[in-house]
Amino acid sequence: MTETSTNNLELLDIPEAASANEPSTKQQVFLRYFTAIMIDLVVLNLFAEYWEHVAIDSFTISLLAAVLLQVLLKLTLMVEHQVGLFFKGKSGALNKFLLSSCVLRLAGVVWLQVRDSLRHRLRLR
Repeated sequence: MTETSTNNLELLDIPEAASANEPSTKQQVFLRYFTAIMIDLVVLNLFAEYWEHVAIDSFTISLLAAVLLQVLLKLTLMVEHQVGLFFKGKSGALNKFLLSSCVLRLAGVVWLQVRDSLRHRLRLR
């Protein structure tokens, strides 16, 4: 660039790019959950569109179902982590077996509850 064009750019007082700053932790968490909810929403609506066993009355119901899926996933991971910490301090094969069976049972119970709730809300056939 010439000296004249450089002086003209300085006169414009162009602000720095917004992406130069690192996103805050809250922004990163929001982006992760927003992305996960949007993915769940797309998958739910694709099933509703192309599979005759799924019927969703409105977009709002599918959006609430996507949010519910993310909340339940977060709660399940929190409980699983706490159970893991409880059994991590224990030693022996029996405790490791109990840990794995508790995690599997918890995941199964949560899945059944979510499935039944979604089946009722989305009128799964």
